[in-house]
Amino acid sequence: MDLSIASGFTFSVSAILSTLLVFGIILIVTTANGYWIVYRHSMVELFKADVREKNPAKGSLTLSIVGLFLIGFGYFLATRSIQASIFWTEKFFFASMLFVLFGVILGTWLVLRFFVSVRCL
Repeated sequence: MDLSIASGFTFSVSAILSTLLVFGIILIVTTANGYWIVYRHSMVELFKADVREKNPAKGSLTLSIVGLFLIGFGYFLATRSIQASIFWTEKFFFASMLFVLFGVILGTWLVLRFFVSVRCL
């Protein structure tokens, strides 16, 4: 970001505990979800190879290009100098942050959903 700021490096115990708590909750939720899936279905159903997604995504060149544009522009915007860029002025700062966040997330989803093949051979 082309900023000259003197800073130090410290470990925050509260941040480490918060991170452990959040990842612990994520682990518990995903474990419970996996357990629920295994509990609802028989082992034969889980091992069936012919079970596919009901509505597989079809590729779309247009949405793939839009996704690549969103990712590219999001990263371009994130790497601009805060002091010299017109995007990072006080007026557009919050909107630029939101665009970087949601543009990269949406762009990644579009690319993975419509560009990458979803069918395994």
